[in-house]
Amino acid sequence: MVVGMDRTLPQADSDFVFGSLRLQTDGTLFRGEEAIHLTPKELAALRLLLAHPGRVVTPAELKEALWPDVHVTADSIPRCISSLRARLGSDVLIRTIYKRGYRLESSVQRVEAMESELKPRLAILPFATEMFVPEYLGAAIAEDAGTHLLVFHPSLIHLLPRDSVCALAETGLSAREVGQQLAADYVLSGRIQASTLFLRIRGQMIRVSDGAQIWAEEVMGPRDRYGVIEQQLLERLTTRLSGKGEAPVAMVSRDAQDGPDQQREEAFLLGRFDARSRDPHRLGSAVEMLFRACAGESKSRVAREHIERVTLSQCLFGYLSPIAAAEQLRRASDAIPELEQAPGALPALGWTLFHMEHNLGFALRMIHEIDPELPGAWPGALRVMLALSRHRISEALTLVTQCLQRDSWSPVFNILLAWTHHLRGDARESMDQAHRCVQMFPNDERAELCAAIILGFNDEAERAWSLAHTAAQRQSALDIAAATEAYALARLGRRDEAASILERLQWIGRERYVLTAFAAAAYAELGDEEGAIAELRTAEEARCPWFFQTLADPRLQRLHTHPEFKRMMSILESMEATVGSETECVA
Repeated sequence: MVVGMDRTLPQADSDFVFGSLRLQTDGTLFRGEEAIHLTPKELAALRLLLAHPGRVVTPAELKEALWPDVHVTADSIPRCISSLRARLGSDVLIRTIYKRGYRLESSVQRVEAMESELKPRLAILPFATEMFVPEYLGAAIAEDAGTHLLVFHPSLIHLLPRDSVCALAETGLSAREVGQQLAADYVLSGRIQASTLFLRIRGQMIRVSDGAQIWAEEVMGPRDRYGVIEQQLLERLTTRLSGKGEAPVAMVSRDAQDGPDQQREEAFLLGRFDARSRDPHRLGSAVEMLFRACAGESKSRVAREHIERVTLSQCLFGYLSPIAAAEQLRRASDAIPELEQAPGALPALGWTLFHMEHNLGFALRMIHEIDPELPGAWPGALRVMLALSRHRISEALTLVTQCLQRDSWSPVFNILLAWTHHLRGDARESMDQAHRCVQMFPNDERAELCAAIILGFNDEAERAWSLAHTAAQRQSALDIAAATEAYALARLGRRDEAASILERLQWIGRERYVLTAFAAAAYAELGDEEGAIAELRTAEEARCPWFFQTLADPRLQRLHTHPEFKRMMSILESMEATVGSETECVA
């Protein structure tokens, strides 16, 4: 017999106070001592507005939060907001912004709860997929379950960061072992099975302390009703988390209400899955799928957010030129009205224009206004990268350390910590972290290349060459790998081999975009300072996203007195001077 949770789930860690009202973490709304009843949709809309006070919340965001994967009439959102306004009263202002959405203009304060009311820590693993089930469905279930709980039931659990959970799951640890590593109280895992006609999804909750399964839920239905099956499973999981008992296996009928267009839904799921890849072809496919998903109203906003992240990955890996990346981001921004008045709406565009147009003010505004409640490593990583590009290395170290306190197994933050120590000149710390990254994230090209740069610089050139060579063999289009391999060979005294790789990159650069910023260190190591400066100049002209960070690379120390290097440094100094006191305030 499946039993419920063995203890009552505590409530959230803060209340919202706005106007004369207080929204408690269990969803109860008070005006003084008077309780005000809200419907579930009104409560979800209010929570979304309270999470973004002073910002326009679009109808698409409200629709996705209130009616995910369900078709509703055009007047559903206005009617919900109108009803919410009536319940809140005249001292709470929800302004309608013509053709854009709704903005909560009342002052909002968070009131922290007592430490004893902390929520249980939950890790959600990607669901296992059996034969005939696309792999992306397993990742989709986990991500959607986390989003569903955060939007509709934030008081139930403390959701552990997805990056850390996925990184640990990829090491082959069991569900309980993943939970133990992350100090979780519970782990949600599951399995998806398929037959010719039907799809069965089973989720189970494991208590980490003793490994016991404390409940399980199953939903089954026609394969072409995946969205409805998933939604029903999420609702049943929420019922379980609320401690409201068990239910028999649910069966979704063929005449269940349709979600968005099936092809667009599948395009979104596949694109979102491939967006986590480091392969150039899969990243390109992800963009194509996500743009296709943008045609559907329900997935438009979240699909564009994923396009933004994929584009930045393509640009940082060197698979897409900065000019092409900027154009791709502009296409993604078309659905965001009055972008200049929507801080944080498209942070990667701010990052790109920092390099493309040297617009530091815009980058600061777009990146520092990212909603801190967004899941994943995305907000923190952009802030760290911008600080590094501004040569605010100590600030970046503080930021990345804070991020790791929340997301300890995140590949991005662990690699950024090693890179930040390297740029700061912390030899021992950077080497220790580089070794740690390679051990934690085997076969991750980002970890291998960061470690190769650091170890090569710190007299472990043989190991550095092995790492860089492996990454270059695995991803032949990864120019950073070739440049890093050339640097390691130069450090080993294998000058001819290093020069051969650099010459090959020169030839390739005549046919396609080549990310050249990291090649400068190899030329400098070979004693060719003019060659190193030429590579940096090419990176500058191409608006390479690594250009300013490589200027802080200690491997280029011998170039610091070169007039051209000083000129390049003056670009950054000029940007900082232009922003002036405003920069200090925002940072």
